[in-house]
Amino acid sequence: MYCFLMIPIWTLHFEMIKLNWTILLFCLPALLAAQQESFTIFDTVQLEEIRIATSVPINERTILDFHQSGNFSSIDRIAERLDGVMMIRRGAYAMDPQLHGFAAGQVNVSIDGMRMFGACTDRMDPVTSYLEPDNLRSLTIVHGTGGNAFGNTVGGSFNMMLKEPVLGKENIAFSAGTGYESVSNGSNSRASLEIGNEKWALRSSGTYRKHNSYRGGDGEIVPFSQFSKVNFHTSVKYAADENNIFRVDFLLDDAYDVGYTALPMDVGEAKARMYSLEYSRPFGEKIKNLKARVYYNSVFHLMDDSQRDSTFVLDGGIPGNTDTVYMRMDMPGWSNTMGFYLNGETDLGSRGKIYFKVDDYLNFSRADMTMYMNSVSNPGEPPMYAETWPEQYRNVAGVFGRYTLQIHKDWKLELNARIDHSVTRVISETAWRQFEIFGYDINRYYQELPVSINSSIKWRPWEGIGWEAGLGYSERLATNSEQFGFFLYNALDGYDYLGNPDIAMERSAEIWTKFRFSKPGFRASIDARYSHVKDYILGVTDPDIPPLNLYAAGLKTYQNIDYARIFGMGLQLQWMPVRPLSVYSITKYTHGRTFNEEALPLIPPLKNISILRYQVKNFSLQAEAEFSAAQNRISEPFGEIPTPGFSVYHMRASWMLSLTALQIELSTGIENIFNKAYSEHLDWGNYFRPGRNIYLNLNLLL
Repeated sequence: MYCFLMIPIWTLHFEMIKLNWTILLFCLPALLAAQQESFTIFDTVQLEEIRIATSVPINERTILDFHQSGNFSSIDRIAERLDGVMMIRRGAYAMDPQLHGFAAGQVNVSIDGMRMFGACTDRMDPVTSYLEPDNLRSLTIVHGTGGNAFGNTVGGSFNMMLKEPVLGKENIAFSAGTGYESVSNGSNSRASLEIGNEKWALRSSGTYRKHNSYRGGDGEIVPFSQFSKVNFHTSVKYAADENNIFRVDFLLDDAYDVGYTALPMDVGEAKARMYSLEYSRPFGEKIKNLKARVYYNSVFHLMDDSQRDSTFVLDGGIPGNTDTVYMRMDMPGWSNTMGFYLNGETDLGSRGKIYFKVDDYLNFSRADMTMYMNSVSNPGEPPMYAETWPEQYRNVAGVFGRYTLQIHKDWKLELNARIDHSVTRVISETAWRQFEIFGYDINRYYQELPVSINSSIKWRPWEGIGWEAGLGYSERLATNSEQFGFFLYNALDGYDYLGNPDIAMERSAEIWTKFRFSKPGFRASIDARYSHVKDYILGVTDPDIPPLNLYAAGLKTYQNIDYARIFGMGLQLQWMPVRPLSVYSITKYTHGRTFNEEALPLIPPLKNISILRYQVKNFSLQAEAEFSAAQNRISEPFGEIPTPGFSVYHMRASWMLSLTALQIELSTGIENIFNKAYSEHLDWGNYFRPGRNIYLNLNLLL
C-alpha cells in the first residue's frame, strides 16, 4: 500500500521539498566554511580486513578477537564490547544499542550512511537486527553531539558499513561454516561467494540461525527466548574506468517465531528489504572521494500473542472454552524509507581539508492495533481498533560539513556543523480523530530546523602521548512514539504511553576530553564526557487519562522536563608482557540524573571486560572475564529495581589448518563457565542471561 502512497505524496508536497532544498542551498556556503572530521571519541571495528581502528591503536588481531568473541557472534555481541556501548535486552534477539546512557531516537543508526527505521512501537526491531557480521565490513561509533554526519543527534551515531566486492585481478573465493550452541540447542550456518576481475566484481553472503529457548544459570528454561532468521546480501560493483565506479546492493533479512521474554507479545515475522545504487569517483581535480547514493528500504513487523497466556483469564470449567486469554491483539507495523546522499572532500591549502555531505530521506510509517475481546460476562464484543503509530511521513533534508586544520605539527583543530529541515505530516483521518479527544489538532505540517555545531583540539606534545578535548551542541527530532504514539504499553513500568504532538526538541550541550599514552608493549586511553540535555523527553504520569488496556497500571504522556545531566567515561588498556601473551581490558561507566536529582532510567552501572590471550602461529587460547557493579541508583517511577553485581568467565580456543587452497578453521569455547545465574541492569524483567554454553564452529575457506 505504501508504494502507491509515495507517488501522490511526493507530488502533493513538492513545495515542502523545494523549501528543504532552498534552505540547504542557502546554508551550504556558510557550512563549508566551518567543516571538519568528527572530533568525538569513536570506535571503528573492521571485520572483513581483520583491521580495527579504535581509540587505542593497538595490535589488530588481538582487538578483533576481543570484539568478535566467536565466528558467529552477532552484531549485538560485538557492539556491547565497544567503549561506552551497552545493550538494552528484552529477549535473546535484537538488542537495542545504548551509547553512554543515550538510546532510541537519541542515537542515529544507519547502514552505509543510509537511514533506516524499525517498524515496531516496542522497539523489538532496532536497525542493528537486520544485519549479520557476514555482510558487515565495519562498525563505526561516534559518541555525543559530534555523531551528526548522519543527522542531528544528542547521543551519537552507529553506522554499519556493508561488505563490498573487490575489483582487481580475476579471482573466485568461497567460504562456508556451521556452528552449534548447547545453551539453546541452536544452530548457525553461513556461506559467501566472491567473483571478480578488473572491471566487475560480485559478492553474495547468506546466514541462517535457529535457536530454541535457552537455559539460564539456574538451569531453568527462560521462556519465549527462541528465534529463527535468514539473512542474505548481494553486492555488485562495476568500473566503467578507474575513476567511475558503480555499485548495486540488495539486502534481505527475515526473522520469524521470535520470542521476547520481558514483553507480553512475541514476533510472528519481521521482514526487511534494502536496495541501493551508488556512484563513486575516487579522484578529481578539486573534489576527491566523491560519492552519490540513492536507496530504498522497507520494514514489516508483526507482533504476535497467539502463544501467550494472559494475566486476565476466564473462569474455568466453562464447556468448550479453550482460550483463556481475555484479549487478543494484532499489531502490525510498516516503515518505508527512500533517500539519497552526496558527499566528497577537498583540500584547502597544505594544512586544511573540508568534507561535505548533502542528504535527504522520506520515511513513511504506520502501526495498527486491533483488540479482540474474549469476555464471558460480555460475549460478542466487537473488535477495537487504533493506530498506535498514525499513518505519517517525515521528510528530512540536511547539509553537513567538517573542517580540519593542522595548525602546527603537534596541534590540530577540527570543526563540524549541520543543519536539517524536517517536515512531518500525519495523513490519517483516524489519527486526527484519536488526538482530537485530547484537544490536539494534528491535521497540519510539523516543521523543525535542528542544528548542531562541534569544535575540538588535538595536541600531541611527545611521541606516545596525545590529548584532545571538545565542545558540542546539537538538537534532535522527537520520534514517532514521542510525538504521535497512541496508548503504547511499556512492559517495564506497566504504563500506557501517549505521544505529545507539541513536544519540543531535545537540546544537548556537551564537553569531553581524552588522553592517550603508549610505549612498547603498553597502551592506555581514558576518556570522559558530560552532557547537559535541555528539554529532555521523559514519560510523566497523567492521572486524568485512564489506561486503554487491562494490563496497564496507568497512563504516561511524553513531556519535556527541564533538563537532564549524563556523565560517561571509559578506560581501555593493553599490555603485552611477552610476545605470545596479550592482555586487554575495557571499563565503562555512566551516571545520569534529572534536574531534580532523580535517577534517569536505564543507566548501566560500572562494567569491565578483560581478556588474556595466548597466540602461537595458528593456535589461540583466550580467557575472558566480565565484571559488573551493582546498580542501586534506580528510577522507581520507571519500574526499575536494584540489580546485584556479578562476574562471569569464558574460555575460547581456535585452530587454523591450511591444506593447499583449502583453509579449515575450528573454534570452540565455554561461555559462563560456572553457570552463573545473573542479569544486567538493562535487561528488562531481570530474566537470567544464558547459563553455561558450549559452542563449536567450523569454517571452510577456498
